[in-house]
Amino acid sequence: MRMLGVVLVAAIFGGGGLWVYKSYLSGTQEAQQQKVKAPKAVGGSDAEPVAEDETTVSGQTPKQNTAEAKPASEHTKEPQIAVMPPQNEKTQNEQAKSSPKQTPDSEPFERLKDMLAEKDDAKLWKKLQGVLLETPQWLDACERLGKELLKRRRFIAWVLLSHAYRYLQDEKRRQALRKTLTQISGDLFYSFRPTPASVYHNVMPGDTLSSIQNDYVVPYPLIMRINGLTSTNIRIGQRLKIPVPPESRRMNAFVQVDKSEHTLSVFVSGLFVKCFKVGLGAEDRTPKGVYTITSKVAHPSWRGFPYGHPNNIIGDWWLGLSGGGVMGIGIHGTNDPESVGKDVSKGCVRMLNKDVAELATTVPRGTKVEIRD
Repeated sequence: MRMLGVVLVAAIFGGGGLWVYKSYLSGTQEAQQQKVKAPKAVGGSDAEPVAEDETTVSGQTPKQNTAEAKPASEHTKEPQIAVMPPQNEKTQNEQAKSSPKQTPDSEPFERLKDMLAEKDDAKLWKKLQGVLLETPQWLDACERLGKELLKRRRFIAWVLLSHAYRYLQDEKRRQALRKTLTQISGDLFYSFRPTPASVYHNVMPGDTLSSIQNDYVVPYPLIMRINGLTSTNIRIGQRLKIPVPPESRRMNAFVQVDKSEHTLSVFVSGLFVKCFKVGLGAEDRTPKGVYTITSKVAHPSWRGFPYGHPNNIIGDWWLGLSGGGVMGIGIHGTNDPESVGKDVSKGCVRMLNKDVAELATTVPRGTKVEIRD
């Protein structure tokens, strides 16, 4: 049958077909010669090993072997690769806008911005108290957004910047925030302006500043400063601003002493109110920890020396601290103003007499005091 096929090809294509016929005959003869000359396999130890990749058929060249081998591409299909249709620039931009990338650092800021949809400052303040964290990312977000809100929503800026200031460790950043917060507290705390962190008390028959002080746990000298009173006399029907949230109606104060800065900062309802310069213990004797103000004594004596005696170093006020496993530590005034801002005491926190008097008449007994490095 093969011979018949070759003859037909030769008949059809003429000279070219004759060349095909001769090539066929030549190839057939060579194949027969190869069969005859092929060595017969012999078993035993005398048989020479044959490398698998060497040509063992005589009369063939590598070129002929290569020509006779059929390429694998004739029998193997190439894998089909799915190609996505190209997107135009407009489609890519729309996708980028619809799914903005958020990094862990930007997530707190974006979350805070979303919360600004709440337009009621009192409600937003309450929500913020439940989400604000002390991580660097949250502190950065509070500082950044707080600065942006200074002109638009000053109370919320006060909340965010106070939180950042309280937990930041960077002294330069705290110093810048302290300046801004002092201005805000002057506008919103030490004024008659309403805020979500304050209520108004209508003076009733029988009310006195002392009785109002007991009702709200707010030192009455602070009530006088906030309301601009120069006398303890009040009249029926008079409205007084009290720095307590409506839901608690009790003052929640906090004091932070930063040893590296030699500062004492006062917070009311978590909001920065004021900062004072302080002196601390020599040789790092002021122990860090959390304490409670358990006593407040005006014009105290000290080691048998009455108030005003040259050997009485306590000054105008003594605020005794308890807790932290430390005894005899306190916050007090001094008869040596030059020592404030330095490390010279036996371990107590000392202040200028006018500053410790303001502190003592701002925070009530039971106020927590944190001393940190």
